[in-house]
Amino acid sequence: MTPAMSSLIALAVAVVLSCTSRINVGVLAIAFAWLIGVYHAGMSANAVADGFPVSLFLTLAGVTLLFSLAETNGALERATHKLVGVAGGGRRTLPILFFLIAGAVSSVGPGAISAVALVVPLAMSIGTRAGVPRILTALMVANGANAGNLSPFSAVGVIANTKMAEAGLGGNEVKVWFANFAAHAIIALAAYIIFSRTEARDLDHVDHIDHGAVDGSVMAANSAGTPRIGGADATLNRHQMISLVVIGSWIVAVVSFRLNVGLAAFGAAALIALVGAGDETAAVKKMPWGVILMVCGISVLIGVLEKSGGMDLFTTLLAK
Repeated sequence: MTPAMSSLIALAVAVVLSCTSRINVGVLAIAFAWLIGVYHAGMSANAVADGFPVSLFLTLAGVTLLFSLAETNGALERATHKLVGVAGGGRRTLPILFFLIAGAVSSVGPGAISAVALVVPLAMSIGTRAGVPRILTALMVANGANAGNLSPFSAVGVIANTKMAEAGLGGNEVKVWFANFAAHAIIALAAYIIFSRTEARDLDHVDHIDHGAVDGSVMAANSAGTPRIGGADATLNRHQMISLVVIGSWIVAVVSFRLNVGLAAFGAAALIALVGAGDETAAVKKMPWGVILMVCGISVLIGVLEKSGGMDLFTTLLAK
């Protein structure tokens, strides 16, 4: 078996195992890259290590550290509460607001997973009291978060844009973001229409149903107008305000002055830590190291795949 074929099989095995077990595919990918690269393809250990994506690692680590600081001090959670409170709205407008807020939170850096974790508890609480179907709330938050997932500032967007640039497709960051946003907006709109009609049919028969005390409180909340945030204090303290201002300044600086996203994020994170607005130790523990290891590990294996001719083999197989 040629090194090209073995490296291609190794990548396929790593992907399959990542789907069928709890093993981090990045760990497997690095191990396969070492074994195949050094002992089958005749590469040196340094040549295999050269496949580690230093620039991508700095970008992912910097961005996730910055937003982990804002998450651990409660800035992101309070900001989300405040956005929902200011936006207000009834059962007809709340699903749209959930989509937009989740999309905004995801777009500015944390990505879809963190955005859902931040937004969905609040959205479910308010949506249930306002009479919004829970399935609709879940779909609007999830699609909103995914809609912003490929922004130039999110962790997933950084990965996608970096790989596109390496493939000679750079400069399309905004187009990719917009296309992804539009696709999820269409899905969210379809869900909104379908479940709004279902809700309307259910309300036509509401007088035949004994809702009980719980649903009575929901109706009372609806009749009162704009639902409130369950007594939660959405006031931002000094440290949280500093974090959000620094993050906003980082975004403006990256867009306006084309600063390196990762290095600038480390600078912003260092500033937050230096002024005592965030706990960097807690933030580092909260960073998604498993995801970072997965991305970087796969990159190492792909480096061996390219150097051994596995990528050319893969392209040929696809063409056939």
